[in-house]
Amino acid sequence: MTAGAYVAAFASIILALAVADLATSMHRLLRARQRVQWDWLPLAAALLILIATVHFWWLFFEIWSVGSKYTLGGFLPDFVTLLLLFFIASAALPDEVPAEGLDLRAYYLENHVYFWTLFLLLVISTSATLLIHRANPATTPSEVVRWILQSGNVTLVVIAAVLLATKKRWIHIALVLFMLVLLVGQWVALTISG
Repeated sequence: MTAGAYVAAFASIILALAVADLATSMHRLLRARQRVQWDWLPLAAALLILIATVHFWWLFFEIWSVGSKYTLGGFLPDFVTLLLLFFIASAALPDEVPAEGLDLRAYYLENHVYFWTLFLLLVISTSATLLIHRANPATTPSEVVRWILQSGNVTLVVIAAVLLATKKRWIHIALVLFMLVLLVGQWVALTISG
């Protein structure tokens, strides 16, 4: 097993746990469906995170698999990003449905600051991790700025900031749907080889 495969396997475990947490939470909601007041916005946000998790794993496979040598310190930015992805997946849907029932709209509203703060931190962490992997001693500041602007992550930071700052439902709906369309649109071109 190469060093890259070793790192990719560990990262895959954390990402699989994030997917499993989302699936478990959804399963609990479906099992208790009679006691749940459904709302599609938190479900759409959870779907966004599910797709983002798979997207993240797909994109980082090439980065992790080609490495022949890793240091623990060099893997630390990746690890922080993986933990943030797990946290946001865990926060997307409620863990339990109380006996008295659950209102998903109220859950989203109460949870939105925590959720979108995690999202903001995830975007910043992912951007930093990608820059660390891409940069070399000859990288110029203008190249770094160009990479950041080309990544689209500045847009995601702005969206997360807006979603943190407002409780207006129509803004949340519009921006979550926008991000879903953006992410699904990127899936068409994703390939993996090894």
